[in-house]
Amino acid sequence: MQGSLGSYDTIYNIAAGLYLDVSGYSGNEGANIDLWCWNGQGNQSFVTVPFQGLSRGSIMVPVRARIPSMSTQNSSKDQLLAEGVAWREAGRLDEARGRMLDLSHAFPDDGPVAYQAAWIHDRLGLEREAVPYYLKALSSGQLSAEDRLGALTGCGSTLRILGRYEEAVELLEGALAEFPGDGGLAAFLAMALYNVGRHHDSTSMLLRLVATSSTAPNIKGYRAAIEYYAGDLDKIEGAS
Repeated sequence: MQGSLGSYDTIYNIAAGLYLDVSGYSGNEGANIDLWCWNGQGNQSFVTVPFQGLSRGSIMVPVRARIPSMSTQNSSKDQLLAEGVAWREAGRLDEARGRMLDLSHAFPDDGPVAYQAAWIHDRLGLEREAVPYYLKALSSGQLSAEDRLGALTGCGSTLRILGRYEEAVELLEGALAEFPGDGGLAAFLAMALYNVGRHHDSTSMLLRLVATSSTAPNIKGYRAAIEYYAGDLDKIEGAS
């Protein structure tokens, strides 16, 4: 916290990225301070005043109506979430995980928060911990199309690597129906199909993916033939 005596300040925990709260949302002077969280209300801003008996000290008391307008809870959440994502992208993975865990506790029904929590756990190799967050995000109905695709891909891949092959196939088949033609979903579904013993389906899917996405001249020239044969790898021309 920075500020001069008599100025209005919020108390911010730099390490946690959260704000200090007042017990019971009290607006009275002398109210207990007990939680690092943020409710967007005026009772969480403080005015510093001289502390009698100390030449260089001050105390802080909560104030209500006298403070300027403050950010809402959602805007605070969005800011904290964006900062956590930036930490992940910068490789500050443990810090990012801590932020997402805090936000998940504060906003347990928030889909985008759950998705980012799943992502950071996956990135850290904590696949088992990631799955519940993925499922919560997907069931929230709050994700953008881009984030939903990412969550479906991540969850399907993670279920497969955990040996939950049937669940992975079910999720990825549904995802590919929702996002037809997505190469990432197709690749992970092909792997999961292999794991459940559907080797023909797996190989056919991979061949179609190669035929439709490869820029290699020799592949592009045979695209039609590859797609045709991928439909039935056991077929023998002219056989009765």
